[in-house]
Amino acid sequence: MKKIIGYAMMAGIILLVGCKPTEQNYRAAYEAAQAKTDTGLRDIQGAERVLQDDGITFQRVHEGDTVLQGRRSLKIEGLERATTPYIVGIGVFKMPANAHSRAADLSSQGIKSYVGEDGEDRYVVATHPCATFGEAVVALKTFRRLHRDFPYVGLPGQPVIYQVR
Repeated sequence: MKKIIGYAMMAGIILLVGCKPTEQNYRAAYEAAQAKTDTGLRDIQGAERVLQDDGITFQRVHEGDTVLQGRRSLKIEGLERATTPYIVGIGVFKMPANAHSRAADLSSQGIKSYVGEDGEDRYVVATHPCATFGEAVVALKTFRRLHRDFPYVGLPGQPVIYQVR
């Protein structure tokens, strides 16, 4: 019986002394995790990287902002790639009549819009042609802020930046 009590006391002492985490250990683990996070953020900011790709759109990081970019470029009558290589897509339709109807609705609201074809029988309603990708990101964020309840038909719930061909 004395043996069992002795073993139990030794086990209790080991548990109390051996498993006691120290503030120093917590601090070291926290600082290691923080350094890893900071390194990851530095890698993303200022760089353009693809984060996710679904075959139609992909997530792209531009100066710390994550935006969607269309996989296919658009052919838009009246726009030239040389002067406006990017445009903000706000709806995708299978039927050109529906796309033109949406563009007309937007025009009646004072939003200049275009209809482009992506080469796969999809018609994209777009707005805000831009000279640089950075300008397109600003236009996309502005449109999203001004039109919070806009129904992005055929898109994943937000506007998408497309290239003009």
